Amino acid sequence: MVCYLQWLLVSSERFYFLIGCWHAQKEMSVKYRQLYPENWEELAKECKDRAGWRCQFCGVAHGDIAISRRGEPYTIYLAAAHLDHDPWNPRPRLAALCPSCHGRYDWQDLERKRWLELEILRHQLWVQAYVYSEAEWSVQLERQGGA
Repeated sequence: MVCYLQWLLVSSERFYFLIGCWHAQKEMSVKYRQLYPENWEELAKECKDRAGWRCQFCGVAHGDIAISRRGEPYTIYLAAAHLDHDPWNPRPRLAALCPSCHGRYDWQDLERKRWLELEILRHQLWVQAYVYSEAEWSVQLERQGGA
């Protein structure tokens, strides 16, 4: 049986899952299937039907042949992408995306989460450096004034 591997990096919280393997003439088998609703195959097919079996970002059709960066041809298989990165949601917002757009969308979400974590860390360091140090300083002034 011909097996087309289509690995997609999906971030959810701080966990990263490699999902997806499309087998010709079979349903898509999903790693970490327990995270997805029981009717996932139906939801994914409805999403692709609504999109007319074309990527909703770039418009490429399911089954088209594309050329990779290395110059090798490959077949495009659409994936139902979680726009909110929530595979456990029984009513997810889905978009039919080609592998390139799906990877780009997930990368942007990952970068946004990294930026948010950095901002939280900056805030915590600022609070430690200024708020706590000023409070400690005022306590020391009170002690010195009372002595």
